[in-house]
Amino acid sequence: MSIYKGSSFALTQRRDIPDDIKVKVGRILGQQYDELHFQGIRHGKNKAELGIASRYGASYSENNMGFGEGRTFYMVDLLERSPDRSLFVIEEPETSLHEHAEYEFAKYLIDVCNRKHHQIIFTTHSDRMLKAMPSEARLMLYRDINGVSSFEGLSSTRARAMLSLGEQKELIVFVEDDFAALLLTEMIRCIDQQILSAINIEPVGDTKAVRNAVKLMDQIGKKSLAVRDADTGPSVKDKLYSFPGTMPPEKEVYQNDAVREMIQNSFGVDVNNTLALRDVDDHHYFTQCLAHEASANNDYFRAVAINCYLDDIGEVAFEELVGVIKNSA
Repeated sequence: MSIYKGSSFALTQRRDIPDDIKVKVGRILGQQYDELHFQGIRHGKNKAELGIASRYGASYSENNMGFGEGRTFYMVDLLERSPDRSLFVIEEPETSLHEHAEYEFAKYLIDVCNRKHHQIIFTTHSDRMLKAMPSEARLMLYRDINGVSSFEGLSSTRARAMLSLGEQKELIVFVEDDFAALLLTEMIRCIDQQILSAINIEPVGDTKAVRNAVKLMDQIGKKSLAVRDADTGPSVKDKLYSFPGTMPPEKEVYQNDAVREMIQNSFGVDVNNTLALRDVDDHHYFTQCLAHEASANNDYFRAVAINCYLDDIGEVAFEELVGVIKNSA
């Protein structure tokens, strides 16, 4: 609201912000507020609200806030006050936010949707926001001479990064998750470590996201292939290959006899018993559960288990897969 003739400017009713909303805004922005409120203002027939924040004993209005801070304040307040099951369309909510705030704001959007059953559609170029979203919430739109194509489960920022100024490596190999990425990396390291300098291994989500990632790279002329979990299997004509075995990688590794024996001897953890006692059926949480039981770092525990598994099954089990990647790079 633009104001002329300030003598007719008036303050009206103050609207206090509940503590839980204050905490949510502070968590997103990485800072804590003493108080947040809106001050009503009136100028002639026009009415509006002015955001006011207090920190460390000092108060300031949105005129002295950063744009990202003020916008976050307004959006959180609006999302919390609106009726349940409201529809919101937001353009690039990451504007003027730092990376931590981008990630935390995306987590907040998931939380408010779960609590209030809102539907929120937003556009973004932020990789941080996309990473916070489950794969089924991500949709990339790609425009070319044939029109607009949509690709479910693929991060647009990742696709942009793959094509940016030659910084990315020549061949992209898509896998489903971080565990699969590490497993494939160590397989390649066993056979020919030099291949790793020529490829980029990208975890992109579930098997559908992996398939769509390869299709998109084909469409834009970028070399790629994918390695899916063994329980999904290969489709060589579509450049979709498969890890050894018959189960998802986490199950192949942690159900391997040599790995279970190593974990028992090195960490004092019975794999099957621990997973059963903790009622962990989802293989994506195997590492987290077992590493916690072993009082070990997740990344370290996963790497030790994977390398033990590879030593046990031997290079012959995965040399053909690594050969395909080598010939494609």
